[in-house]
Amino acid sequence: MIWVVLASIIAHQVWVKYRLGKFDPLATETLLDLVIFIIVVIGSVIDDSARPMMEGFGDFGWMMWGGQIALYAGLHLRASAENDTQPVMQLEISDRVLKIAIAVSLGAAALIVRQNAGVAGGVIPWLLGSRMFAAADNANNGIGALFNNIWMTGQVGIMMGLSKAIRLKQYKLAGKLYFLLFFSLYCIFTTRFQFAVLLSFPIFYWHYNRRRLHPIALASLILPLVVLLAVLNMVRGGGIDGVSKLDREGVTKASTVLAPSYLLQPVVKLWDAKESSKIDYEYGLTYLYLPLTAVPRAVWSNKPLTSFSNRWTQKLEGSQTSPNGDINVWTYTAWGEGFGQFGVLGAILNLFLFGAIGSRVRNYASKQRDLFFVIVFFSIMSAVDLREGIGSLVIVSINTVGCAYAWFWISRLRYERQSMPVLEAAA
Repeated sequence: MIWVVLASIIAHQVWVKYRLGKFDPLATETLLDLVIFIIVVIGSVIDDSARPMMEGFGDFGWMMWGGQIALYAGLHLRASAENDTQPVMQLEISDRVLKIAIAVSLGAAALIVRQNAGVAGGVIPWLLGSRMFAAADNANNGIGALFNNIWMTGQVGIMMGLSKAIRLKQYKLAGKLYFLLFFSLYCIFTTRFQFAVLLSFPIFYWHYNRRRLHPIALASLILPLVVLLAVLNMVRGGGIDGVSKLDREGVTKASTVLAPSYLLQPVVKLWDAKESSKIDYEYGLTYLYLPLTAVPRAVWSNKPLTSFSNRWTQKLEGSQTSPNGDINVWTYTAWGEGFGQFGVLGAILNLFLFGAIGSRVRNYASKQRDLFFVIVFFSIMSAVDLREGIGSLVIVSINTVGCAYAWFWISRLRYERQSMPVLEAAA
C-alpha cells in the first residue's frame, strides 16, 4: 500500500496542477500531500513498526489509503450555490485597532513570560533560551492556555496590519510590524513551527506578489526552514543547554532529523490495542468535545481532556509524562483520531471532514486581500495539524481566520460609531 499511497499523491498533484494551471506551493492540496508523504510514505519506510502494516494490502493499509482519498474528496467538495465570481466587500484593520492588537500581543507575551519565569530560573534566563520549551508544559495548562490564545489573537491582528502596510507601500511600518511578530514570539517561544512559518513570510510574499519563483528555487529557500525545524526538535526541552551538549553524531542521526515521520507508530499502537480488545471506540466523543476546545481550563478546572492525543495517551500509556517528568503526549494523526471513534469507517469520515473544513476556511479567508499572511500561517499550520486531527484544526481555524474577522468587525464597528455624529449633524 505504500506505493498506492505514493501513486495517489502524484496523481492528485498532477490533477491539481492541471486544474490550477501552475504549481502553487501554498495550496492546501500541496501542503497536505507533503504531510501525507512524510507521515505515511517516509514513515512506513523508516519505522519498523509501521512497515509491516503497510506492506501488502492489509486492513491497516486500506484504512490509510481510504482516508487519503476521503481527504481529497473533502478538499474538493464545493457548495453548488457558491458563486466565487461574486464581488466581496474588502475589509481592513484600522490603525487604532492595529495598535490594540499590538498591545494584546505584547501584553499577553509579558504575562506568559512572567508566569514561566520561575520554571526557567528568572526572566533573563527565560529570554536567553534556558529550558525554552520545558515551560510550554506549564503554559499549556490552566491560565497559560488562555494567555496563549489571547496572544495569538494579537499576532493575527499584526499579520493583518503587515499585509495592509505592504499593500499601501508603507514599508517602514511593515518592517516594524514584522519585527514585532518575531519579538513577541521570541518572548514566549512555546512552539517551533511558528518560527519557521514567520521566516517563510518574505519568501511567499515575493513568490505570490512580485515574481513567481521556480519550484527548485522555492524548495532551496524552504529547505533551510525544514532543517531549522529538525534542529529545534532536537533541542526541545533542553534549550541552549541542550544545544551545547549536541555532538556531530547526534545532529546527523536520522531518527532525530526524521522524527516527524515516526507519527505512524502511535496509530499502529492504537490499531494493535483495538485488535487485542484492550480499548473500546469512543463513538463520536471527539466531535462532541469540539465546542469545549475554546473553553480555557482556568475557567473550567474539571474540564475533560478534549484533545484526542492527550486522552488516548492517558489511556494507552497511563500517563502524559515521561519517567523524567517531561510532558510526553503521543500524536495519533487524523487517521488514529477517526479510528478511535468508529474504526476504519471513522478514519475515512474524519479525513473527509478534515479536508472539507480546512478547504472551506481557507477559501473563505482568501476573499480578503489583507489576510495574505494570515492565510500563509493558516495553510501551513492546518496542514501540520494532520498529525493531530480535527480538534487541532478547529483551534487553529478559530485562532487565525476567526480572530481575523473579529478584528475586521471591531474596526468596522469603531468606524460606524465615529461616523454616526457626522451623519446626524448632516441631517
